Parts: sequence; C-alpha cells; structure tokens
Amino acid sequence: MILTNLALLATVALSSSPAQDSQSSLGQLPPPPSDLKPAPRLVASDGEAVEPGRIPANTSKRARQLWRAIVDATGGATEEALTGFDLRFDIDVRTDSSMNSLGVARYRFWSDTGYIRSEWSKSGRVQLRGPLGDWLIDKDQKTELIGRENVQSRRELSRWAAIARNFLAIATPATMRIVELSEVTDLDVAFPTGVLAERAGKLDWISVRSPDFQLADSGDTEQSPVYRAYLGQNPETGEVELAVLQEDRARRPVAESTVLVEIRAWSSIAKRTIPKHLLVYRTHREGLSWTFDDRPGADLFLKRDGSLNPRFKGKDFLP
Repeated sequence: MILTNLALLATVALSSSPAQDSQSSLGQLPPPPSDLKPAPRLVASDGEAVEPGRIPANTSKRARQLWRAIVDATGGATEEALTGFDLRFDIDVRTDSSMNSLGVARYRFWSDTGYIRSEWSKSGRVQLRGPLGDWLIDKDQKTELIGRENVQSRRELSRWAAIARNFLAIATPATMRIVELSEVTDLDVAFPTGVLAERAGKLDWISVRSPDFQLADSGDTEQSPVYRAYLGQNPETGEVELAVLQEDRARRPVAESTVLVEIRAWSSIAKRTIPKHLLVYRTHREGLSWTFDDRPGADLFLKRDGSLNPRFKGKDFLP
C-alpha cells in the first residue's frame, strides 16, 4: 500500500514566488483561487524593501563574494527570471528500507501560481494542482483530491511542489529576493552520515533568508513567509552541493520541517546551469529532538530533454 501511494504521489514530484513568467499569460488560465491575497511588503536587513536580485547594503564583503560565486556558477545575472519549467526526471523514492525506481515523469511547474502537473510514463497517470484544485487522472477516470480520505495525498503533493520551488530558487540566485545574507563560519547541523559531514566540512557556507524557498510541513500561515537556507558551496567552482532549508524562526538547527538537499551534479539547459541530480533527506524524531534520515527519501535525476520558462497553455493545469 505504501509503495502504491508513493508511486501515485511521485507523479507530482516536482519547490518561494518570483515574478510572473513573461512567456505565460494568466489570461490563458482560470484565475487563481480567490483567497489568495497580495503578498506583504518585505523589509531587508538594511531596512530597505526586498527586491529580486538586490543584496542588502549591510551584507559583509565576504558574504557578497560567496554569493557572487554562487550566481556565477549558475550562469551569472540574467534579465529574465526563471519562473517555470517543463522537465523530465527519473525518480526513485524510499519505502521502508529500500529505494524503489518509479521511472520517468514529466513535470510542468509554474511558480507564480504554484500550479504543477505530472505525467507518469509507466502508469499513464496524471496528478496536478491547478486553478480547479488537486486532481488525479487515471486513464479516463478523474478524481478530485478532496475530503479527509485524501489529506495525505494533498500533503504529499505539497511536499513535491516545495521541491520544485526550491529547485528553482537554488537554480536562480541572481533573481532571488534576499532578506538577509551572511557568511556561516560554524554550521551547527548534525549531518546524517559521516560522508556528508566530511563533505560539508570542505564547503564554504552562507546563510540566506528569503521567501523564495518553501517548506511544505512548516505550518506557517503567512502569505509570504521567510525561510532560512544554509547553502554549502564548492570553494573552487561556487556550485551549491548541500542545502539545509528550515523555518526562519526555528529554534533548533534541525526541526520537524527541516529539509536537507544534496546536489550531486549540475547540468546546462538554455544557457543556464541547473541541478541535475538531487537527493532529498527528511527528518524523524529521536527522543526529544529531530534528526535527518540517514538515507534520502527521494532521488531525482534530470533528463536531457525539457525547457525552461515554457509558454504554458490553459490545458496544462486543468484536469
């Protein structure tokens, strides 16, 4: 049953809200849910308004250098924000003690609205979140994911949407909305394995507070909450290799909603460099505290075909 549910949910496995994609028109789609409210005005650590790509004036010289290396590693500053993608991933998910291959899934994601659509090649199933809600399409049968019986399905869908947003945020630092940026010289995080801990010790670390990340399990009810990301970058290439994402108000280095992302490889598409191979680690409780699982819960490998900032059509996000 667990494997069946994961296979069904993994069809959505692909996640912060940048500006609208210039190639996509909201007029092509039904409007977003009416309960969406304008995001509150965010103020950066220097007292000025938060704007895409703006580094707070009180950021240290060393933090600026580290951030510039990350920006350069992803292709440098670009005029066009990356707000959506149409990509294919080969995905494995963990059930109990083993990893299970779920094959290739096509994911379309639009960050402005949080809409996602996945098409699973093996089963032919489609699962989506769009202006008409959350749906599962299995052959000719369409099921709206509402009611108590679908709470877990909706929750898992939100988790995969969060992976998509974080994927975009890490891939587009040049246009990220930064609330605060600082160098980290002593990272107080217990990594799940000795190999990861050793790897983390060889990286340069920077702390970024931004609304352009997402944690599906944070329980934050703010319209535009701020999250904290600790990014570990290769000191030679500037590429981010490890990322620890957590609630901005978290009192402990590892809380229930904290996520660890390991980026094993990067790939170039349309003159941009984006994550190619990602491992996502979740947490579990040990005694009175939370700690990372020692094995990843999801393994995503980017296939070569796909596009960034696609021209979405109305049917892309409708059941």
